[in-house]
Formats: sequence, structure tokens, C-alpha cells
Amino acid sequence: MEFRHFMHIIWKRAWVPVLLVLVVLAVSLVLYRPSPPQFSAVARILVDVPPLAAFDGMGFDPRLTAPQATEYLVDDSASL
Repeated sequence: MEFRHFMHIIWKRAWVPVLLVLVVLAVSLVLYRPSPPQFSAVARILVDVPPLAAFDGMGFDPRLTAPQATEYLVDDSASL
């Protein structure tokens, strides 16, 4: 059998695998149901830095540095 004749037979029946793929795709889309989540996990962390006692001659305000330190700790712990 010549190659051209063989390819002609395949070309005439090319609609069969194409139709099969389309039918399977349509049935899969109709019957698809996403699976429910298998588990979930939640963690909450409370971070608090108490302010330092204020002394004369301090170069910073301890009431300001405590919230800043807390914010830095929270930002760093979220990236773990």
C-alpha cells in the first residue's frame, strides 16, 4: 500500500478521534465537581512589646518605639 493511499484513509476518518476528544471534553465539563478542601489550618499570634521606662536624656520616645518594634516583629514573622 502506498503512503499516499494510507494517508488518504487516515484523513477520511480523522473526524473519529476529533469527535471522541470533543465528546469526552463535553462530558468532563458537565460532570466536573471540584473536591472539597481536605483540611484547613489557622494560626494567630499576639505580639506586643511593652514600652521602656522613660529616663532623662533618652534620645527617643519609648512610647513610639514600642509600637514600631511590634510592627517590625509582625512584619518579620509573617514572612516565615
